Parts: sequence; structure tokens; C-alpha cells
Amino acid sequence: MPDPGAEAHAVGRPVPRVSIILNVCNGAAYLREALDSVLAQTHAGWELIFWDDRSTDGSANILADYQDERIRYFLAPEETPLGRARDLAIRQARGEWLAFIDQDDVWLPEKLEKQMAVIEGEPGARLGIVYGRTVVFSADGREADYDHCHEFRPLPEGDIFVELFRNSCFIAMSCAMLRRSAFHEIGGIPDEFEVIPDYHLFVAIAQLYRARAVQEVVCRYRLHAANMSRFTARRMHQEVLRLIDAWAHCLDPRLAARRRRIHHTLVGFEDMRRLRTAGRGIVRILTRGSAGFLLSRPFARAFRAVRRRLRRPCYLGAAQAPPNEKRASTLMCAGREHTESRVPSVGGAHGVTPLPRVNVLGAKVTASSFAAAQGFLATLVRQRAGAYISHANAFSVTMTHDDPRYREIINGASYVAADGMSVVWALRRLGFAAERVHGDDFCLACCGRFRQWRHFLVGGRAGQPEAAADEMRRRFPGIAVVGTHATPARPVPAPETETILEEIRIARPSVVWVGMGTPAQDEWMAAAAPRGDVPMVGVGSLFDLLTGRTRPAPAWMKRSGLQWLFRLWQEPRRLGCRYLYYNSRFVVAFSRQLSQHTQGQ
Repeated sequence: MPDPGAEAHAVGRPVPRVSIILNVCNGAAYLREALDSVLAQTHAGWELIFWDDRSTDGSANILADYQDERIRYFLAPEETPLGRARDLAIRQARGEWLAFIDQDDVWLPEKLEKQMAVIEGEPGARLGIVYGRTVVFSADGREADYDHCHEFRPLPEGDIFVELFRNSCFIAMSCAMLRRSAFHEIGGIPDEFEVIPDYHLFVAIAQLYRARAVQEVVCRYRLHAANMSRFTARRMHQEVLRLIDAWAHCLDPRLAARRRRIHHTLVGFEDMRRLRTAGRGIVRILTRGSAGFLLSRPFARAFRAVRRRLRRPCYLGAAQAPPNEKRASTLMCAGREHTESRVPSVGGAHGVTPLPRVNVLGAKVTASSFAAAQGFLATLVRQRAGAYISHANAFSVTMTHDDPRYREIINGASYVAADGMSVVWALRRLGFAAERVHGDDFCLACCGRFRQWRHFLVGGRAGQPEAAADEMRRRFPGIAVVGTHATPARPVPAPETETILEEIRIARPSVVWVGMGTPAQDEWMAAAAPRGDVPMVGVGSLFDLLTGRTRPAPAWMKRSGLQWLFRLWQEPRRLGCRYLYYNSRFVVAFSRQLSQHTQGQ
């Protein structure tokens, strides 16, 4: 039996770069394989925190056969849930980085070496998560990628916060490394996450830090009859729902609603498996879940099985370029206009990921996800770049098509967001993956996610930005709105612009939200942003929304591309002629562009 006081011997030893966390609760069946894979690592600068959660199957006796001074044994004072046990074990760690291996998983020998090489390769980056590809295996010899969402494409890197909700928790804990200071920065693991503490850690750290991935297999995840997830499925999905509720203010509302429906469906399904709770499960699925999602699951599994027979998954060595990169390459080879968005004046600074800029009627619209837009702005904020972000809908894109001066202003933006669904559909028809980045949703998601930012509001009628600031403080307690300035006169007079820039210099905000409407906000930002040393973002009607002058469209109308109809119903006099003229012209002009694009292929 190991000495329960062995941790005292760690004092005086060199501090390791990596602390490996091994939580054990009756894991004797596969524990030797897990320990052997740790000792076989080609990177030797580690310590192992063996946290014994009152095992009764001789797990501690197995550890006694391993005489390695890097192993530190801890016996839990009482049996605790996984979340609490994980938190207690981590707090014994001394390394800069935390690595994890579960008692039934296996590391490949170069796992730590490859991940440390990634870390050493980016010493100045704000890395918080480094993970790798994981293979699921079972006793009958079957294997598959742990993450079926990315089994035919590279693992996500950079800002993966939203991706962790879009595709659920695609990172196996045994393949992950976390910066220890990041764990303490987020306050550890809350007690309410007993079953999915790992998912909470990934989300909370990804909200503040970047992630990198080793695209090769570094870990093997064992499937067997005693896997904890087999017995805690209902509680697991309930905790995921709590996680979604905790971070919903940082997400696109449509994504949060979709993920809630999925996990309510899965909770309901678990209830349906028991006669006593079957009725409750059916009611939950019909009222809060999605019967369509439940019915689609067998077909989705069958599709994935067929696809694996037709294509070689990445874990077998057939990594492929992301769809956008492949499409961009095709378009560039064909000689069509295609550019990449970079931050002006920072020369492609480290940490800025190039994003495709696609010609839609002359406007260079950025094709990306909602999460990538947040990450792009976060980079501008970190660098205090004097740049601006514009939003493109059918109205502004058609104006770009007609007016060369306005086209120059729009294309001078660091990022042109696809604000309207018509523009999103246009990007997709041209062969680019894109999500809608609506100004209202984008601003509110950033306010919720980046609580450390300082905000400045410019635009609106007299008193409106102040009222909008009050509403932001109500929605996001503790948010720092450090200045406001109304601009009832359009265009903004030059002396007033000087006053606003001086107020911005004094307040030192992280970001300036500009709500003047199109095209006034783009024209003002193009002139003011390079002089402000702070990123500016056009948000159109956000101040009207925050002050109650307009109401948000229902989520289903946003998803269906009918938000314009909801806005038209609210403001028919102001928007009627605009929608009739510009939306019709957009359809006609883009149809012509698409026809030319198709003929040129």
C-alpha cells in the first residue's frame, strides 16, 4: 500500500512542467494499462497525482508495484462525486500544465511530447487548452474517432468556445492538457457539476483562452460495460442543460435554443426507457425537446457508419483541409476574386486567423461562423487595433453595388459580417460555409462572454445611448459601460467627431459600439476608427432594441430569414420602400452574379 503521506516527499523535488491527474475509483480492471502508458511517455518532466476515491478493489495495491518518485498518492477523506474528486486532485498539482488520464484509458507514448511541442512553439500565445485526437476502442476490436463531428476534418483550434456548444463536448478528458493558472482563474469546478466536470472546465477556460490541437492520435478511450456514462446519462444531460443556461448569454440565441431542445430530448429519452417515467419522458420531448431529432438519430448513426466505409477518417492518417480552405483554393485557381481578411495596421499579427472575404455584388463579405466573428473581435481588442467591423445585409450590399465610394468604405473594414440571411444564403451558394452574424446578437453575446471588456456607445437620439447602457448593465451585472455619446445629427459634424474621439481616449474602452444605422455608421467608423486606437463595431438598430423602441424577432423568424418581415410589421413607413426596392434589386443582381459564377466553373 502506498504511503498516504507520500505527497510530503514532493517538497524539494524540481517542479515538473506537467501534473498528470489520475482519479481512481475501483479501477483495478484496467489500471495497469493506464499507468504503463504514463510511464512509457517520451516526455519525462511530469508528476502523477493518483487520487484514490476510497477504492475497495485493490487499486491502491496495484499502484504499490510502481516505484517511481514522480508518483504522488492521495487517499480521499471520503467518497465524493467525480467533479469534487477532480477538483481536489487538481489542487495538489504543482506543474504549469495539467494533463488527465482516466483509469480505463491509454496514452500513446509521444502524447505529452507532442503536446509540449505545441506549447513551446507558441510561448507568447494565450493558450489554455491543448488536446489531441482520440480513438474509441472496445474489446471486440472495433475502433472509431471519439469525435465524430470532426473525424473527416481537422480538430478545431483557436477560439473553440462556441464550437464546444455547437458540437457538444468533442474533447476527451484523457487527451486534454489545461493551463493550471487558467483552472484557478475560473475558480475550479462548481459542486453542481458532478458528472460533467470536464465539459465545464473546457467551456470556462475556452471562454478566456485559446486552444491548440495535435491532429494525430494521442489517446485511446476504452468502451466497456462499466463506463460511467452508461449509468449517469440522465444526470449528464441535466448538467449539460445547466451548463447551457449558465453560458447562454454568450451564445447566439438560436444555438442555445437548439442545444436545449437536444438535451431535453435526451433526458426525455432516458425517462422513456423506464416504465414508471415513460409518460414524463414523452411529455418532455413533445413540449421542450424535439421528436424530429430523436427520430433522426438512427439514420444519423447509419449515415456515419456508411461514410466511414467510403472515406478514410483522419485518425487513420487522412487529414483534410477545412471546407472553406478547399473552396477558397478552387476559386483562386479559377481566377475569381477572393481575398482574406486581416487586421489593418497590424500586419497579420500573431493570433489573427485569416478568414475568407467573398465578393457579393462588390462587397467583400467575410464567410465565417458566429464564433469566429467573436474571436476576430477579441483579437482586435487585445491588440487595441484602430479597425472597424461592418455588417452587410441586402440593403447595404446593394448600396455597395451602386456606389463606388460606399463600396470602398465597406471593403475597408477588417471584417464584414453577414448580417442578413439573404447574404448568408448568397455566400453558401458561392460555395462558402457561413453563419449569420447579426449586429444585435453579436454585441449582446460579446457582452456576456467577455465580461472584462469596457464598452463605449456612440449613436442614437439624445438620451438613447444612456438608456441602452442602463439596459446593458441590467442584463449583464458588473459590465463596464465607460462612456456614451448620442449623435442625432447625420452625418456627424467634424467638431463633434473630435469630441467623441477625445471622450474615447479618456475612457479607454475595449470596444466602441456604433449605432447610427446604414450607411452613416460605416462612413463614420471609416473616418474615426484609425484615429481611435480601439476597434469599432457597427450595430445598427441595437439601441432601439435595448431601449424598447423595437422588439426582437422570434427565433424561428430569424432562422427562416424572415426577420425583415417582422421589422417591416413594426416600422412599415420607414422600411417599406427600402425593402421593396433594395431586396428586389439584391435578388436580381445576385442571380446575375451567380449565373456568371456557374458558367465560369
